[in-house]
Amino acid sequence: MTSAAAPIRRIYYGDNIPILREMADGAADLVYLDPPFNSGRVHSGVVGGGKTASFRDSWKWTEESEQLLREVGARSRPAAQMLRAYADAFGRRPLAAYLARMGATLAELRRVMAPEASIYLHCDPSISPHLRILMDAIFGAEKFQNEIVWAYGLGGGSGKKFSRKHDSILFYAKGRRWRFCKPQVPATSARMRGMLKGMTDVWSDIPSLNNMASERAGYPTQKPLALLERIISASSRPGDL
Repeated sequence: MTSAAAPIRRIYYGDNIPILREMADGAADLVYLDPPFNSGRVHSGVVGGGKTASFRDSWKWTEESEQLLREVGARSRPAAQMLRAYADAFGRRPLAAYLARMGATLAELRRVMAPEASIYLHCDPSISPHLRILMDAIFGAEKFQNEIVWAYGLGGGSGKKFSRKHDSILFYAKGRRWRFCKPQVPATSARMRGMLKGMTDVWSDIPSLNNMASERAGYPTQKPLALLERIISASSRPGDL
């Protein structure tokens, strides 16, 4: 496929796999992915033109799952073997169906990534272990760079367990070289007061969006601009796609 079939620098609304299939190999310099988390929830929000749309984050194994698995196998044999093992071990259930869909998406994303591109996959602690194994299979375990912990603080509590107050962001490179400029933040120790230090993989300085935030666009799982600005500034250059 050529990039002419899927114009770049355009916002698409809809299933990402058909759009990715139309993109040229190596077109993207950076990928940030905030996919469904297999939560079983229904998400509703405002989309283009002020219309309300809903998405049910629940999955079941169908013939489409089998087809996606075959497509993954055409691009990554290790990923297809891993997904088959999950389906055999846990049954053709929601988790296996979800991972088959994510495998097809990640395999297409790897194809459209440039040689020095990076990918940041945003997920929650309930699904991050499964997605990390899948990304190891598609990108290679040696391409793993960080599991970034976004400790956002806001949200509800629980009386039966420790309250969940963080997301995970899995950072992988495609090739042996990748663009990276470590963000600098003010030092917190008295000895280094007034100086800057390189950021770690725990990000606790960016809160999640509250309901009154001015940048709210109407979708409940919207992420803060500051989070995306940090990722974009760390792993891309002006003019990159």
